[in-house]
Parts: sequence; structure tokens; C-alpha cells
Amino acid sequence: MTCRSRGGNPLPDVYWYKNGVELDRTFEKHKNYAVNEYRFDVDSSDNRAVYECRARNAITTEPKTTSITMRVNCELFPAYWYYWVPPDSVVITGPASAKVGDRISLSCKASNSNPAAQLSLLVNGRTPPGTASSTPVRTENWGFTNTANVTNYLVEATDKDLVVACYAHNHPLGTTKVDTKTVTILREFNWLSVL
Repeated sequence: MTCRSRGGNPLPDVYWYKNGVELDRTFEKHKNYAVNEYRFDVDSSDNRAVYECRARNAITTEPKTTSITMRVNCELFPAYWYYWVPPDSVVITGPASAKVGDRISLSCKASNSNPAAQLSLLVNGRTPPGTASSTPVRTENWGFTNTANVTNYLVEATDKDLVVACYAHNHPLGTTKVDTKTVTILREFNWLSVL
């Protein structure tokens, strides 16, 4: 985004603010104008954010301001561009350890993706039977949060440690975020000897 102020003696300083918090002071002064070009990657926190440009010189008592309100969405309408965003985070929850014969629950949550991320929850490289995904819920940032769960996963004697992986894929962006977790399988020892 570019903010330009013309005229004034001295030329004004030009700053960018987001929701009232100063973002950028890297303006340039030219012969008869000052300009601040702010570059950033859009994410879900930008939805409905107010970006304000303030210009002030040595003789102004109050800065002159102009502002825009950003809208982040996943659609393209005539004359308006809206943005896709990957999930802010992907988090697996579940036990740190389990014993053979235990039934455990595992969950993966992807937050603030637009559109909603497609989730794949894998245990040792496979989708466990009974894995279910929730209906995406719109967040206050206009992204979507959704989960994938498996309940009553039976830890079998043939299982070594369980490597759990969750892949959250945003198709329009072609991006995937991943979280992994290892569930340590606790076992009784088989024999004891004295040497």
C-alpha cells in the first residue's frame, strides 16, 4: 500500500498504522512530496483491519489522516480482489504415551484458513478407521477453523511408537501446513537376567 503527501514546508513525515498501532516509519521525501510504501503478506488478522496513513510536519498540530478497511476473503468479485490465506496454525492434541491395549483419542485443529483447510490425520502413515472431520466454523477474522478426530484408536502389540501427522491443505493456494506428534508406546520388559 502506498500513501503519498504533497506539498508542505518542511515535507511531512508519513507513517502507516494498523488498528491504531504504528506499523511503518520508512517514508521517503522527494522534491515536492513524501511517500511511504508499506509491503506485507496478507493473513487472516488483516480482515476488517483499519490501515491508516498519518502525515505530519513541524507546523501541524494534528496529523492529516486517511484510512482504508481491508477485507480478506476467498472470492473474486468484479472490481474487488479478496485474498486466500493458509491456516494460522495446525495443532495435534492427544496423549504423550499409551500402553498396549489402551484406546486413545487424537485430534487435529487448523485455525483461520480461508477457505477452510482440508485435513488429513494419519497414524504411522495411514488414515485410522473412524476418522471424522468437523464442519468448518467461521472465525471472527472471517477464516475457518475445523478439526479432524479419531476416537477409540486401539494401541496394538504390533504398534511401535505412533507417529501422528496432520496435513492442512488450502487448495486455492496450493499450500500445506503440517504438525506431527509422537505417542510413545509403553511396554513391559520381557525378561530379566543376571550376568
